[in-house]
Amino acid sequence: MVGALVFQPIGGLLAHKLYNRNGRKNIAGLGHKWFGRILLILGAINGGLGLQLAADTTSGEIAYGVIAGFFFLLWFAVIVWTEFRGGSKKTKDAELEEMK
Repeated sequence: MVGALVFQPIGGLLAHKLYNRNGRKNIAGLGHKWFGRILLILGAINGGLGLQLAADTTSGEIAYGVIAGFFFLLWFAVIVWTEFRGGSKKTKDAELEEMK
């Protein structure tokens, strides 16, 4: 899992370079975004499994679940809000330029 994190900065840099070159979203950015989302979910699951493996107290596991659940819902709300909002102003401006 930690080894997979090496690819995130590489994907982010590649997506940024391609975006600056073309002025629009690209497959590298899409892969970077979804791979990051998958890694965050797997990391939260790994944290809970680690608590079980360490034989943590039940109250500790419940506390982890509540805090992780709260941040998951917050994170999900931000994702939904930004997707429905339509992205950044810079992206919208680039799309308007393409239509001209």
